[in-house]
Amino acid sequence: MRYHRAIHRALITVVLLTLATPALARDDDWGGGFIAIEGGIAAARLRATSTDPILQVTNVNPAGLQPLTIVPGTNVSVNTRDDQTSLLYGVVLGFEGQAGNFVFGVEGDAHGPRDSGSSAQTLAIPATALSPPSTVATTRDLRTRYDWSVRGRLGIAMGSTLIYATGGVASAQVRLRASDVYTLPAGSAAPSVSNGGVGVVAPAFGPITTSGSQTRTLTGWTAGGGIEHKLGTGGLTIGLDARYADYGSKTYTLPSVTTVVSGSLVFTGAEGGTGNPIPTPIATPGPTRVSLSDVRVAVRLAWHF
Repeated sequence: MRYHRAIHRALITVVLLTLATPALARDDDWGGGFIAIEGGIAAARLRATSTDPILQVTNVNPAGLQPLTIVPGTNVSVNTRDDQTSLLYGVVLGFEGQAGNFVFGVEGDAHGPRDSGSSAQTLAIPATALSPPSTVATTRDLRTRYDWSVRGRLGIAMGSTLIYATGGVASAQVRLRASDVYTLPAGSAAPSVSNGGVGVVAPAFGPITTSGSQTRTLTGWTAGGGIEHKLGTGGLTIGLDARYADYGSKTYTLPSVTTVVSGSLVFTGAEGGTGNPIPTPIATPGPTRVSLSDVRVAVRLAWHF
């Protein structure tokens, strides 16, 4: 809802400024170079999918050996999406030529960092012989470090006003942060499994947080349009630019993975004795396929020279 109100305010601002300058001298020449600053909002859509392996406490070894074994117990499928609106700001450079009322040219833009989406899921983990059913909390967070585009532009000049369509290549450098948080609940071994005649108990343990990050560049396409109006004869214009950008998708392999463990996991068996610590059960973010797109609306102030 906030997104729609901001668009309406931007449209009203441009219309009022256009209506407020009819008495200024008209200039029908749109040819030449221009530089602009712009600010607005971008409504991004994130989708992330992965398969995360879970290492679980799954069985009891024969007496005299390490009593508990950690093995790949199961996998969980992560499939999340998020829509997030953030501020947009950047610069634009371009050049235009004119033939009659037709204006044609090329322009490029670049925009600064912004959050592009954050999604979370809680997924079920099945029981094992030693632990009851559990869950793993997954998070995928996306931040755009910068984006840019190079586009063609074709418009129709109506005196001091230019209406145009635009389209071309768009790219963004995007950082993904992924984490899995897993807590091992307390659970007893199955009745047929024992150590010295006493059931084996796996104590509660965790939370175990496994996280990683990676930055990659996504490249796709963008298309849209806009309107500009000249503020007198000094070369200044004000306008509104609206576009859709699809940056495509890429797989993030998260090479830098860090595990943070709260507490220590020990084995409790016959006579209530305590054994040696055992390997840590964890849930690890797997290779994550990320796709990103956005819709943006920006007010633009330009100087034509």
